[in-house]
Amino acid sequence: MGVDPSRRNHAGNPARHTALGTLQDLLASGLTLPLALVTAGFLTRKLGPEAFGVLSVAVSIVVLVEVSITVGFSRTAVKFVAESDDWKSKATGLLHAQLFVSLVGAALLALLAPQLSALLSSPELAPHLRLLALDIPVFALGNVHRSILIGRGHFDKRALLTGAHSFSRFGLIFLFVGLGLSITGAILAHIGASIVLFAIARSAIHPPLLKRSPLMVVKLWNYALPIFLFAVGMQLFQRVDLWLVKALSPDPQTAGHYGAAQNLTVVIGMFSASFLPLLLATLTRMLRTAQLQKARRMSGQILRLMLCLLPLAGIVAGSAGEIVKFVFGADFLPAAPVLALLFFAAFGRLLLGLVATILTAAGRPGLLAGLVAPFVLLALLSHLYFIPRFGPGAAAMGTTILSWAAAGVSMAVVARVWQVRIPVGTLARCVLVTGLVFWLSVNWPAPGWLLLAKLAAISACSLVTLRLLGEFSNAELTQFLSLFRSQPEAEKPRAINHDAS
Repeated sequence: MGVDPSRRNHAGNPARHTALGTLQDLLASGLTLPLALVTAGFLTRKLGPEAFGVLSVAVSIVVLVEVSITVGFSRTAVKFVAESDDWKSKATGLLHAQLFVSLVGAALLALLAPQLSALLSSPELAPHLRLLALDIPVFALGNVHRSILIGRGHFDKRALLTGAHSFSRFGLIFLFVGLGLSITGAILAHIGASIVLFAIARSAIHPPLLKRSPLMVVKLWNYALPIFLFAVGMQLFQRVDLWLVKALSPDPQTAGHYGAAQNLTVVIGMFSASFLPLLLATLTRMLRTAQLQKARRMSGQILRLMLCLLPLAGIVAGSAGEIVKFVFGADFLPAAPVLALLFFAAFGRLLLGLVATILTAAGRPGLLAGLVAPFVLLALLSHLYFIPRFGPGAAAMGTTILSWAAAGVSMAVVARVWQVRIPVGTLARCVLVTGLVFWLSVNWPAPGWLLLAKLAAISACSLVTLRLLGEFSNAELTQFLSLFRSQPEAEKPRAINHDAS
């Protein structure tokens, strides 16, 4: 049998395959991003700040559990499937392990729901957490199927799953909440979207579910456990500020404002979710074929490219008031200063996640937990001290400072372990342009729909300015554009008959 087309393209030009896969997933995310913003605006207007705060806290707790118990298996699935010819047996073992852990996680959340509600001074939270616990095993199985697809090189099908999950959640929220089911309706929509994700992922790739697997438990946990600990740390790092704002703020609307600001950082989360698993699969395959220097060079280029996106945070920070009013309405304007800070924090976590992906591909997952654990403790202590004294703005400031401190430490680690560094000149130019676009965003008022034109225009200006400052050479631009062109037939690699699906 011949080679899977996606595998053949990957072998010929891994950078092009990753770029196209990321572009496809970002296009799907780009179509669903407006839906996410419309959904958030619909929920804030239907539920109000107090109920929306309860929903935000409940979903954030369940997402913490889901991401924590799925990231370890998902990243391990990508790596094991990408580097193995006997992928089906490994996929089956991963599915069994993922199902067991997700059922345990759901049961623990249901049992601990009353204690969590009491801890967060929100007794109405417990039944919502119990209902949301049903989502955990369904989402986990759908997600590990998606990771198997990525490991096999089917990056295009990931885009289909992204779109299906988002569109189904959007439609179900409008249906159930519109029928008057309030928070319960939003939770049922969350569960329904996970069912859709699992059904479509299972139809796209279906490794045996009941067959015994020879996958070694020790080898699985050597990779999955450090990634799991890192994922737990990242989720705590990202969400503990909202929980403590809910628990320590006397005004019940404050958590709703803070949760709304956090929701707008979903743009960075979507990009991270679209790109990092594909990068892991690509680097794993490059290392499998002894392309170490090429993998290091690609990692360095991607780190530099991510830093060049920093001016987008400056644009959002400078336009925060207009963005919040446009999406959520005037009642949520207290979220604007929080958004200005949290968008910068999201970029710091993006760099931290990118370094974690590089270390996982390089076979050094044991370093991951140490990157984030100290910052989780520092975040907890700082929030406990500053939130009662200075309010939610202090929580956002602490999260931002610690996110960039963690990003700096992680980049120092990857420079030492894998000799991948960001040029000082790139950092200086990005900081300069970020300051310029922030000033321009603050001083260019654009109410209503004019905001979209303003954001697009200033984003284009930031890229042009970086180009004029010499950040992107002609050769780099030519190489980047070539990733999205079709390969001439003569240059396409021949199929190798050793990797039949």
